[in-house]
Amino acid sequence: MLERNGLVGGTLYVFRSNNLAQNSESTFLSGSLQGEWVSLGNVSSLTDVQLEAASDAVNAMIFARPEDGAFNPNEANEYFFVTTGEGTGNALGRLYSLELTGRDSTGPANLTIEYNADTVIAAGGDIAISPDNIDASRDYLMINEDGTTTSRRVMASKNRDGSIWRFDLDRNGVDVSSALRVAELNQPGRDRIPVLPGVWETSGIIDTAELFGKDTWLFDVQAHSPTTTPRPNTVEDGQLLLLVGPNDKNDRDDDN
Repeated sequence: MLERNGLVGGTLYVFRSNNLAQNSESTFLSGSLQGEWVSLGNVSSLTDVQLEAASDAVNAMIFARPEDGAFNPNEANEYFFVTTGEGTGNALGRLYSLELTGRDSTGPANLTIEYNADTVIAAGGDIAISPDNIDASRDYLMINEDGTTTSRRVMASKNRDGSIWRFDLDRNGVDVSSALRVAELNQPGRDRIPVLPGVWETSGIIDTAELFGKDTWLFDVQAHSPTTTPRPNTVEDGQLLLLVGPNDKNDRDDDN
């Protein structure tokens, strides 16, 4: 698997802010910053503890649970990623965009906070909190929520459950103001055991336009405890689902 995806015999790089006063999510709270990629060399023999120590030694930027990412199909040098949060300076998660340097993926990069969920919620708004998995089509960026201790309280206060959020997307980037909650978990499960908001998780969303047509997305639901397992030798209950949008905007996906 690693060799097939070009991950054997390579060099690992970590991102570092050019301004070390803004080199973690506790100090970088909004806006953009310039950064660079620092080589750690061949790390194939390192343990996870050694790898983290090597990253710290070169002042790699500190994120609270970076979870998933996706390139903007309209702009090859723009990469989106999320941090789920539940860490110092980042309780509810963030969406970032990373502008890479042309053909040189190890060149200087510009990091932008597209939204800081802590700020949005503090102002009385709502948005994808504790973001987990993401993917993008030419018109939309989709984000799964994965409830954490903190975000579950927020969901309960807003009388909603974990959800999938959709954002408009084009070559100019993501439009955060277009945030729309397009799907929500509907618990309890087959065992009828009550489940608190945010305990279940939507996860693993992928664009399936090439398989099922425009604005279609495959995702799963992880029905965490207290929902019981459906049969012996299974870890937990859940579902694999296909989300089909209204197909009123994905007019640029004709080549898919």
